[in-house]
Amino acid sequence: MNKYWFYIESYVYISIKNGKVLLFNTLNSEIAISDNPDVISLVTKLNKRRNTQVALITDEDLSNQAVFEFINETRNKFMSDYYETSLTKKKPFQFIPYIKIHREIKYLKKETESSIGENIKQYINKVVIFLNNECNHSCSYCNHAYKQYYTCTKSNTNEELNYTDLLKFLSQLKNLAVNITLTGGNIFKYKHLFDLIKYLKDNNFDTTIKVNYKNYLDFFDTINEYNINSYISIDSDISINALQRLVNHSEKPNINLQIPVGNEKEFDTISNLVNEYPQLELEYLPYYRGDNIDFFQKNIFVNQEDIRSTKPTYKSILINTKINKNLFGQLVITPSGNVFSNINAPKLGNLNQNVKELVLKEILSSNSWRKLRQNCIPCKNCNFRLLCPPISNLELSMKKNNLCHIL
Repeated sequence: MNKYWFYIESYVYISIKNGKVLLFNTLNSEIAISDNPDVISLVTKLNKRRNTQVALITDEDLSNQAVFEFINETRNKFMSDYYETSLTKKKPFQFIPYIKIHREIKYLKKETESSIGENIKQYINKVVIFLNNECNHSCSYCNHAYKQYYTCTKSNTNEELNYTDLLKFLSQLKNLAVNITLTGGNIFKYKHLFDLIKYLKDNNFDTTIKVNYKNYLDFFDTINEYNINSYISIDSDISINALQRLVNHSEKPNINLQIPVGNEKEFDTISNLVNEYPQLELEYLPYYRGDNIDFFQKNIFVNQEDIRSTKPTYKSILINTKINKNLFGQLVITPSGNVFSNINAPKLGNLNQNVKELVLKEILSSNSWRKLRQNCIPCKNCNFRLLCPPISNLELSMKKNNLCHIL
């Protein structure tokens, strides 16, 4: 009886969940799926770390129709191959990629805060600051979209962030590659706004503002002097005159227009308006408001082909086992001075605490930065869990991890 070394290429991702095996070729995005017990048994043996995706098979294995067809399919999709053992003296070895983040969590848990060092602050890449929550407008998306995209929002508490405390906090982030995003209610009502923007520019922070067009238009010339990135939200009730003014402003390369849409009617209304201006670069933000799940199921939920079309790399798959790329490194500050790793997560602390202390607390938890599909129901039981994009604020706000037609 002939013997063969059967191997699955090292660039192929393997997952075995719920009585099915999935192979994904990260070079060409081909997929092979089987629910045959013999195929699952073979791939399970291959997938043990010590076997490095190599296993011994025989003519008897190849006589099994399901196994033979699976091997042929994966060979044709450049996922696997086999050859006679007589061609080599030893079992072949493959190097299977493995990822290790800067400092593994298990080591951080053993160290005290004082011994960690300042380098831990380098994990921070973005700080979203809600400067205030006062605004005179009542936009349709106000109470929903901010938890999904950090758009502006308002509250009847009329709070305003303490400027002195904010500067002390930001001083700890100097010389780090951190984006500072300023939003809130109408941020132009924040009396320290332009002093703050000047401070951020003087200290080389990458600075962004996120505002509604109704509050933005009167301050365009002033904001433009600082040459910062501006994300302007518009909605379906925008007037032709206001849209024309935005069109004139949007010629600036750092002006970005965002359109929150909650249903097809809103989408159609705003699309008919902006279609008159093909030069506009627009980003549509589908937002959930509690009663529009049908809109998401029809337009947002993904299927297997959608996932394949994103062409996940082996690197991105490995990263998805360690951190949430959508959320990692972010802090959120509210007008009350509270600090969160995510607006949908529990409070970390407040502005008066050391940044290092806040970062360490978040890293040791799984509230946001390490919110992984492989740990969340129902995604943890899905073979596509590491191929999908990481969980985002949209899923967290909806309290629904699987925006898909797979589970």
